[in-house]
Amino acid sequence: KVRRVERMVAMTKLLVDSPQKLIPLNYFCDFFGMAKSTVSEDLTCVRQSMEHFQLGTLETVAGVAGGVRFIPHRKGTQANDIL
Repeated sequence: KVRRVERMVAMTKLLVDSPQKLIPLNYFCDFFGMAKSTVSEDLTCVRQSMEHFQLGTLETVAGVAGGVRFIPHRKGTQANDIL
């Protein structure tokens, strides 16, 4: 079983590596073998961390074709220094 912190790190990596790309929640559910409610809770924590450190936001899109996408706030060396 994957620990929560490990899931959130992996989610963050997947989102940061694909900025502006809409990733369906089912992708994360299948990838980690977790329920949507668990994935949603993890994404809420990732969203709060991203916003706290001003790295970007997670935009949630509802509906059948919905999912989540990472919108970066910082560019260039400033973001790289933090990451």
